[in-house]
Amino acid sequence: MIAGHRALLDALHEMGAAGLSPGASGNISVRVDDGMIISASGAVAGKATDNDIVFVAEQTTSLAGWPDDQPRPSSEWQMHQALWAVARQKPPTSCRNSPTHQTMSNPHSPHAS
Repeated sequence: MIAGHRALLDALHEMGAAGLSPGASGNISVRVDDGMIISASGAVAGKATDNDIVFVAEQTTSLAGWPDDQPRPSSEWQMHQALWAVARQKPPTSCRNSPTHQTMSNPHSPHAS
């Protein structure tokens, strides 16, 4: 299991329980060595499982050739990837910092603003 995996899954469950990410809306990522882990496309936050967490390598530029038997990352994976690239230079205040990882969420809910 990749470091940060459990924290991301717990955060998804919390988002769902708080009503911040109804249905399959919203997504969340954690920066890890060599890339990020992100919620899978279509993942329902409150019901997410280990299979709803996807690793995307830092050098990934396209999902062409993504294995059919693997869950695909959120459709907004490129936005998360770009934000993490900026965060490597200077962590934005919207990221939660910890000694081991950072998380970034993108809830799509009127309650999130």
